Amino acid sequence: MSVNILIPPFLKHLTDNARAVSVTGNTVSECLNDFVEQYPGIEEHLFDKDGGLRGYIEVFINSNSTYPEELTMQVNSGDELSILFLVAGG
Repeated sequence: MSVNILIPPFLKHLTDNARAVSVTGNTVSECLNDFVEQYPGIEEHLFDKDGGLRGYIEVFINSNSTYPEELTMQVNSGDELSILFLVAGG
Protein backbone atom coordinates (compact mmCIF):
# COMPACT_ATOMS: atom_id res chain seq x y z
CA MET A 1 0.00 0.00 0.00
CA SER A 2 1.45 3.35 -1.03
CA VAL A 3 1.33 6.36 1.29
CA ASN A 4 2.95 9.75 0.73
CA ILE A 5 4.87 11.52 3.47
CA LEU A 6 4.91 15.27 2.97
CA ILE A 7 8.36 16.51 3.92
CA PRO A 8 8.52 19.62 6.11
CA PRO A 9 11.08 22.27 5.10
CA PHE A 10 13.34 21.55 8.09
CA LEU A 11 13.86 17.93 6.96
CA LYS A 12 14.21 18.47 3.20
CA HIS A 13 18.00 18.65 3.43
CA LEU A 14 17.91 15.00 4.57
CA THR A 15 15.71 13.88 1.66
CA ASP A 16 17.55 15.43 -1.28
CA ASN A 17 15.04 18.32 -1.13
CA ALA A 18 12.09 16.05 -1.91
CA ARG A 19 8.66 17.57 -1.23
CA ALA A 20 7.12 14.13 -0.67
CA VAL A 21 8.31 10.55 -0.35
CA SER A 22 6.32 7.44 -1.21
CA VAL A 23 6.39 4.76 1.49
CA THR A 24 4.57 1.54 2.25
CA GLY A 25 2.91 0.34 5.42
CA ASN A 26 -0.38 -0.34 7.15
CA THR A 27 0.26 1.87 10.17
CA VAL A 28 1.98 5.19 10.82
CA SER A 29 4.83 3.26 12.44
CA GLU A 30 5.37 1.02 9.41
CA CYS A 31 5.30 4.04 7.08
CA LEU A 32 7.79 5.99 9.19
CA ASN A 33 10.06 2.94 9.43
CA ASP A 34 10.04 2.65 5.63
CA PHE A 35 10.83 6.38 5.45
CA VAL A 36 13.81 5.87 7.80
CA GLU A 37 15.03 2.94 5.66
CA GLN A 38 15.04 5.23 2.63
CA TYR A 39 16.62 8.17 4.50
CA PRO A 40 18.48 6.90 7.62
CA GLY A 41 19.42 10.43 8.75
CA ILE A 42 15.76 11.11 9.51
CA GLU A 43 15.55 8.63 12.39
CA GLU A 44 17.22 10.77 15.06
CA HIS A 45 14.89 13.67 14.21
CA LEU A 46 11.71 11.61 14.58
CA PHE A 47 12.32 8.96 17.23
CA ASP A 48 13.62 8.94 20.78
CA LYS A 49 16.00 6.28 22.11
CA ASP A 50 13.04 4.02 23.03
CA GLY A 51 11.61 4.07 19.51
CA GLY A 52 8.70 6.40 20.27
CA LEU A 53 8.03 9.66 18.53
CA ARG A 54 9.94 12.57 20.00
CA GLY A 55 7.72 14.71 22.22
CA TYR A 56 7.78 17.63 19.81
CA ILE A 57 6.70 15.58 16.75
CA GLU A 58 3.09 15.43 15.62
CA VAL A 59 1.93 13.25 12.71
CA PHE A 60 -1.23 13.93 10.73
CA ILE A 61 -3.05 11.66 8.28
CA ASN A 62 -4.85 13.65 5.61
CA SER A 63 -4.74 16.74 7.89
CA ASN A 64 -6.17 14.82 10.89
CA SER A 65 -4.09 14.37 14.02
CA THR A 66 -3.04 10.84 14.91
CA TYR A 67 -2.82 11.71 18.62
CA PRO A 68 -3.11 9.77 20.92
CA GLU A 69 -2.76 6.59 18.82
CA GLU A 70 0.12 8.05 16.77
CA LEU A 71 2.31 5.13 15.66
CA THR A 72 -0.44 2.49 15.83
CA MET A 73 -2.97 4.42 13.72
CA GLN A 74 -3.96 2.62 10.52
CA VAL A 75 -3.32 4.18 7.11
CA ASN A 76 -4.89 3.52 3.73
CA SER A 77 -3.40 3.50 0.27
CA GLY A 78 -3.26 7.07 -1.05
CA ASP A 79 -3.15 8.70 2.39
CA GLU A 80 -0.82 11.62 3.06
CA LEU A 81 1.20 11.79 6.26
CA SER A 82 2.39 15.19 7.44
CA ILE A 83 5.14 15.55 10.03
CA LEU A 84 5.02 18.67 12.17
CA PHE A 85 7.46 19.90 14.76
CA LEU A 86 5.61 21.49 17.67
CA VAL A 87 7.05 24.80 18.80
CA ALA A 88 6.45 26.44 22.16
CA GLY A 89 7.70 29.56 23.72
CA GLY A 90 6.68 32.92 24.83
